[in-house]
Amino acid sequence: MIASVGTPLLHGRAAFERRAWASAFAQLSAADRVAALRPDDLERLAVAAYLSGNDRECESIFTRAYHDFVEHGEIARAVRSAFSLGMFLFDRGQSAPGSGWIARGRRLLADHGCDSVERGYLMMPDALAKTTFCATSGAGGAATDERDGLAIMHAGALMTATPNNPPSAAR
Repeated sequence: MIASVGTPLLHGRAAFERRAWASAFAQLSAADRVAALRPDDLERLAVAAYLSGNDRECESIFTRAYHDFVEHGEIARAVRSAFSLGMFLFDRGQSAPGSGWIARGRRLLADHGCDSVERGYLMMPDALAKTTFCATSGAGGAATDERDGLAIMHAGALMTATPNNPPSAAR
């Protein structure tokens, strides 16, 4: 079975590295139909789904990646999946489920006593909401508390992260 999944998996990874999102999505999806992808490749598939406009698939794949990362004890990666899914849902106007995924990520960090860059990511939605409110209400926009500072500080690392260059590598 490994031989039959190998070619689409390798082509999907290569397409992902080239940022050929539609091709990466097609190839990784084909590999996933043959045999369930490992968490790293699920994360690639979710990102490729998002960037190629396959929203429905993106949500379900990030959910799978989250559960697989938890199962493998990769808490930081699970939290990043929860964050990515939360932000994806916020972007689609689904604030309640988006907030739920952010809360799930926060609980996971708290339950495992983790204090890492992912904590800052999970603060971003609050900081962004506060910044948007301040900008539209004229209330001022300085990020003065710890939450806003952490979220803004780590925003750049998040935006440039990929499965091969995860945000935690910047710690």
